[in-house]
Amino acid sequence: LLAYERRTATRGGQGRSHVWLYDLEHGDDAPVYADEEVLGSAPLFSPDGSWLAMYDAAARAIRVVSLEGGGATYLPSQMGDVGAFSPDGSALVYADIRAVGRQYLPELWLATLGPDARSDPLRQDAQEDRAAAWSPDGRWIAFASRRLDRTEGWGSQLMLYDVETGGVQQATRDA
Repeated sequence: LLAYERRTATRGGQGRSHVWLYDLEHGDDAPVYADEEVLGSAPLFSPDGSWLAMYDAAARAIRVVSLEGGGATYLPSQMGDVGAFSPDGSALVYADIRAVGRQYLPELWLATLGPDARSDPLRQDAQEDRAAAWSPDGRWIAFASRRLDRTEGWGSQLMLYDVETGGVQQATRDA
């Protein structure tokens, strides 16, 4: 299967995005959701192909659709980024917006998928965290972080989150 984003034209706008699936073997395509009110953009398959994540701007959420059993998990997010699947497809790390005083900053969340799906902040002392990626073995999540107090300058630092222990290591120190 191939997932892609298709836009329908609207008057005076950019159009509405929907995610479609294309069957490479048979040449058939169909929308993931027949309901045209369900929007979708930036489709992403889990590494094992059992999940399809997409951003639904109307719901302000990431929809993670089970391609094997049907149903979906909704992860509230206003960022519009579907994030990254763990190598085994059991989890998704993604960014959402959080308010800090009068500022709105990105914060990373870690969602486990399946029957007992849940989502929690990746770390309690989040700064301005974004752009997460999993290590191939699934033990680490690398991400960019910029301190709110700017004590390390305006640049983002590379951080490593240990999935097993919840510990965070700073890999770079460069203003």
